[in-house]
Amino acid sequence: MTAAPADRPVRTATPADEATSYCPTGPVSLVRTLQRLAHGVFDPTFRRTPDGATWLTCSLPAGPATLRLRQIEPARIDADAWGPGACQALDGVPSLLGAHDDPSSFVPVRD
Repeated sequence: MTAAPADRPVRTATPADEATSYCPTGPVSLVRTLQRLAHGVFDPTFRRTPDGATWLTCSLPAGPATLRLRQIEPARIDADAWGPGACQALDGVPSLLGAHDDPSSFVPVRD
């Protein structure tokens, strides 16, 4: 193992406090579903990383949480969470990805 240069922090992987897989009844596009949550490219609460993961932070009644979502298959999203609100964040993944949306109420508007 080589030492990191003095001007760069040493990064270590930390296992998630909680993890789950969400398998909706049909395909879900993680990127297209969540892209509107970002408040600009420099939003510190929303990041997409080169490995395809989407990272979100949130403040929940159980406490703050960091959530990493990864699209494994069209109908499988793996979710890892850290922090006091980790369990609550994972419980909210289906809703975050539209599981409780009512598609019959959607009316597309075309210009």
